[in-house]
Amino acid sequence: MGLAIETGFFLVIFGAVAVHSAILMLNDGPDNAIKIQATGFLQRYMNPFISQGFSFFAPKPIDHDDDFFIRGEEKPGHWTPWLDVGQYLTDKIAANRLSNFDLIAQSVRNQTLNAASLADPKVRKKVSNLYSYASVQYLERTGFAFLRYEYPHENLLRVQTGIEQRVFPRFTRRFENRSHSHVTFFFLGTDAAPRDVAQIRW
Repeated sequence: MGLAIETGFFLVIFGAVAVHSAILMLNDGPDNAIKIQATGFLQRYMNPFISQGFSFFAPKPIDHDDDFFIRGEEKPGHWTPWLDVGQYLTDKIAANRLSNFDLIAQSVRNQTLNAASLADPKVRKKVSNLYSYASVQYLERTGFAFLRYEYPHENLLRVQTGIEQRVFPRFTRRFENRSHSHVTFFFLGTDAAPRDVAQIRW
């Protein structure tokens, strides 16, 4: 009986690892018919923590970057400086390599990429695009938690959020004199400050 339980447990674990490995290879491999059909499932499975955006077979240079910003209204008409949440987390990780900020940073990064899709007017018009909307809510609440930590004595009234989108020249042209990056700021919106976000302690 004991041997049968151990064997069954081993088979379950082995099967789970095999399925997980297959999904990882499908997600990080080159585009194919199966990957295209499974895009929705892959996004739900890989986000928010383990998606890296690597390619096993043809790594390509980064051609754009999206950064999430947030600021809070201290009193009517007076706002805190914009907080670059990605850089904020990078500094926290550098200060304490043993912290769990890398997981938070990866989650923020993935949700920023999802929310950035709303910059496309065609996507923004789709009321059914709840996945990107949920990403915006996640970013707003996470960013607000950091604002509360940085401004503990302020009763922030509202928050504004946005994404800075930076497009780089083609890799083969980045060192030409005329090449330059194109930067735009995509404003997500202004909302009442959430009141049910726990105070961060670290």
